[in-house]
Amino acid sequence: MQIHIRSLLLCLCMAFCLAGTSLRAASDEHDANPGSPPAKKPPASADGRLNSTFAQALAALKAKDFEQARLLFESAAESADIGKNPMGWLAAEFNACHTLCLQGRKTEADTLAKKIAALCEATLGNEDPLTSEALAHLAFVLRQHGHLADAEPVYRRNVQMLESKYGQTHYLVAKALSKHAALLQHLGKLTEAEPLQRRALAIMQKAGREDHPDFCYFLTNLASCLQASQKTEEAGQLMERAFAIVETTSDSDLSSAGHILREQAEFYLDRHQLDRAENLSHRALLRLTKRPDTNRARFFYHDMVATVYRSVLQAQGLGGSEIDSRLHKVEEEAVVAKTTTASTGP
Repeated sequence: MQIHIRSLLLCLCMAFCLAGTSLRAASDEHDANPGSPPAKKPPASADGRLNSTFAQALAALKAKDFEQARLLFESAAESADIGKNPMGWLAAEFNACHTLCLQGRKTEADTLAKKIAALCEATLGNEDPLTSEALAHLAFVLRQHGHLADAEPVYRRNVQMLESKYGQTHYLVAKALSKHAALLQHLGKLTEAEPLQRRALAIMQKAGREDHPDFCYFLTNLASCLQASQKTEEAGQLMERAFAIVETTSDSDLSSAGHILREQAEFYLDRHQLDRAENLSHRALLRLTKRPDTNRARFFYHDMVATVYRSVLQAQGLGGSEIDSRLHKVEEEAVVAKTTTASTGP
């Protein structure tokens, strides 16, 4: 079974954190027994240096010392050999890029994202899934910084690379197709976007995944595209299917839950189905608000989702003070949710 690369990178980051915890625990044990001689330390390996530096960078990021975090992530990347430990190198570089975004240094972040993708292509080759991940990262950064026209050929190239490696009916190809189509939709190229969204959905149908929560992502994206093209009847039918999945599925089981909830909220706002739009936008905003403000999803999407939620409340007839009160209540709900999660453990 294929494991998505983002999950692998997340596991890698967790491993770095655990490595840092183990190093601190060893140090604490010696401090508790000052009369005992310190254990001889083996020469630091490249992976050991990477683990240690990455853990320090994460601590600096949590403390919002962004400049220190950036320098440490860069140092972690420099200590990694892209040929021997490409995932470690990529995780450090991605975090360095995100830290530049947190600092508001968009041009530098774009440049770094381009460098990461170029190095992956040159060193790992076009067949390596990490190269595809680097291209997806570049496209995402360019898009979030408003460079839609520059992002479009990157999305297209990523689709071509995935097709070359996995064939034209793989799940990763379907996901890449849908993302490319969504960008084309934002560029106003609806006649190009729709066939790609239909193809992505067809891949999932052919694979027999209509009962899987992931199917909701593709239904939602195609419905949104059709709504933009004024094909309202078919759009409504597809979104009803997608909404039924959202109603009966937890956020943790939905692929790209934040994206799905936001797209559906905007869809139902456009159709003046305000109860649904309010529920979906509230759910999306709460999901983001529960995350640390250095989290990539929160950093890029929180204000966007808050704007959707505010628009829904305005459409419901609420005034400015009432809307501000609702937004504050979401913040309070997030604090309670995070406290409850911390007290009960994973």
